[in-house]
Amino acid sequence: MGAAAFLVGFPLACVFLDGRAALTTRSGLVTAVFFGELTTVAVGGYWLYHAANGFFGKTPLTSLLFTGVVTLTHAGLFIGFGVFTASRLTRLPAALRILGFASSWTAWELARSKLLYGCPWDLLGHAFSRSPALMQLTAVGGVYALSFLAAAAGSALGIGWMAWRRGENGWRWMLAGILVPAAAWAGGTLALPREKPSVPAASLATDATSSTDTLRVAIVQTAIGKRELWEEGLRAVHLDRFDRLSRRTAGKGVDLVVWAENAVPFGLDAHPAVVERLQNLCDELGAAVLLGAPRSENRGDGKGRLYNSIYFFRPGERDYTAYDKTRLLPYIESIPEFARSFFSRSIGIEYTEGSSQQMLELDGWRIAPLICFESTYPELATEYAARGADLLVNVSNDAWFDRGAAAEQHFAMSVFRAPEIRRPLVRVANGGVSAAIDPFGRILASPAPRSDAVEIVDIQRPLQVRTWYSLTGDTFAWACVLLTAALLVAARWEPAYPR
Repeated sequence: MGAAAFLVGFPLACVFLDGRAALTTRSGLVTAVFFGELTTVAVGGYWLYHAANGFFGKTPLTSLLFTGVVTLTHAGLFIGFGVFTASRLTRLPAALRILGFASSWTAWELARSKLLYGCPWDLLGHAFSRSPALMQLTAVGGVYALSFLAAAAGSALGIGWMAWRRGENGWRWMLAGILVPAAAWAGGTLALPREKPSVPAASLATDATSSTDTLRVAIVQTAIGKRELWEEGLRAVHLDRFDRLSRRTAGKGVDLVVWAENAVPFGLDAHPAVVERLQNLCDELGAAVLLGAPRSENRGDGKGRLYNSIYFFRPGERDYTAYDKTRLLPYIESIPEFARSFFSRSIGIEYTEGSSQQMLELDGWRIAPLICFESTYPELATEYAARGADLLVNVSNDAWFDRGAAAEQHFAMSVFRAPEIRRPLVRVANGGVSAAIDPFGRILASPAPRSDAVEIVDIQRPLQVRTWYSLTGDTFAWACVLLTAALLVAARWEPAYPR
């Protein structure tokens, strides 16, 4: 996917940035939005239909309408507006058209990450989740820096190609479209330390004792089916499954055992016997246990609130710490305010948003929890970095995605949280991709996806550094907004001929 992302701008530049054949406003807008919606459905949203129809049991027509509305409002329109805005720059010289295309694409990615509910799913830069070298740019500009790079490279290739076809000197732009990404990759490679600051545990046969600078973490991954997780008659079976896998870590010096989101698919706070069982498991393993489960709260008015939560148990303690998810999955866990006139309720379970982020403490380590969709929001991770987090832990239940690449996409986006703030990340997903990621975005350990497995990894305490991105947030993307606006103004004063 990484290499293909560099080519996205090529055909778009040929269609929308050709100064000799500029599209009219109407045709440009219609074509750009059609491209945006088609791309969103084909690449990043087709699985919504399967999820709505196969998991949530909606009719084919309802599932189709749901897919169309969500993909259009949360991505398709924004991609289309990004391309259309760039098409208004055809009067500008080639260099400014390239900059304008890249900045417009990035600016509208920022818009779809912030407006309406905010949906930073499958941004162009996410295609580079398997390239730690290129991901080093995220420490400066977040994933938006990679989106800008890919859009600029592709549009340079397209503009150069059009010039060459006309017998003009276009090779310099095509060369720039190749050399600039290559230079970014080379610079990122040099920035990567040779030794990984976290490594898979070398020997699990001995009773190793972790120092305070090393946290031994056990990833407990399951592959419980998309519907099985919520079947009431299988609750005990699922709990036994996680318990049995966790006990494989006994005597291995593990400090923290991590289960998936909704590993316990019922209100754990209302089942004291299960709470006691988990506390006893902690004591027997000598390790903390972090897991996902719903949590209820009595409001005192005869109604209750339901939260999607993390429960954190520590050995030797008879109580737990709970963290409530603050960014709910739109349409599945809650209905965004702007869409309440179209949707009466969520198609899944209606949850209440948590009030604030919460740090979890273990042996001097500050652990930052992220539940499922929260891992796609970089601002949550940067806030944790400001509060001195040592480790990000993301738990998810990806089984409901059903068919398609959604589980892999979710993992690809989560990876970026590590290099953006230079903190290690541990991710555990039921029915998806689990892994330990070092502060530079390199995968340290990852059990086979969609399998029952236990992976143990030693995480070294990271330096409490603050990257430029963790300090300034989306400054780079906002700069792209300003650059796009400036170029639009400049284009109105340029003579109507290409250069």
